[in-house]
Amino acid sequence: MKAKETQDENKHYKTLIILCIVMLLVWLMSGFITYYAANNWADRGTIGDMFGAVNSLFSGLAFAALIYTILM
Repeated sequence: MKAKETQDENKHYKTLIILCIVMLLVWLMSGFITYYAANNWADRGTIGDMFGAVNSLFSGLAFAALIYTILM
């Protein structure tokens, strides 16, 4: 029984790690898209203020933790 429980826990940890990596990649892609979509720094600053990259990162991590909790 212990071996199966350990395998299940490892599966959950792998899922959590994959979700966190996906959220981090989406967050980084938003930065690149903002950089190349806006022509000058004033526009980029406005976009950054509007979306709040740190806020979206923490929201994504919270969502990943919620999915992890549901899977457990």
